[in-house]
Amino acid sequence: TICTKARGRDDAHHRAPLAERVTEDGERVPVMEMDYTFFGAVTVLSAYLKSIHGGFSTVVERKGAWPFAVEWVLKRLEWYGVTAAVLRTDAEEAACALATAVQRKRTQPTQVETVAVGAHQAIGGVERFHRAEQEQARAVKEECQQALKGGKPAARARMHISGPTRPRR
Repeated sequence: TICTKARGRDDAHHRAPLAERVTEDGERVPVMEMDYTFFGAVTVLSAYLKSIHGGFSTVVERKGAWPFAVEWVLKRLEWYGVTAAVLRTDAEEAACALATAVQRKRTQPTQVETVAVGAHQAIGGVERFHRAEQEQARAVKEECQQALKGGKPAARARMHISGPTRPRR
């Protein structure tokens, strides 16, 4: 089914439970995919941590390796207890610069991987996360607009995107 107003998707292939999905080996270094996207005129930085099958985003003033963006990524890695890491981005200059700046500031082993132009599946986790965020934002916007048109108080807009919770220790 497709929600036309929010351009959401619900295909016949349902995601397997977490325990059944192919996950990274415990021995492998965790991979964080990073990319920039836009919500209208708003620039958004998203990161997807493959080991937890979840992502997180923040609004940034502009693309690039700005101090806020670098610190934000460093805090996400720290929050999830990631020591050694692979930071994977597309070939976009701004994303590469961000990954390199994060690598320089980290004291733990950090490798930067840049995927080839057009190899979108290589950073598919963060791209799917972008799509989910955009679909849910459009749905919340539509719900709020419908509530306001009817003269009703705006509905409580809750946006939950399958993603990170703090790991148990």
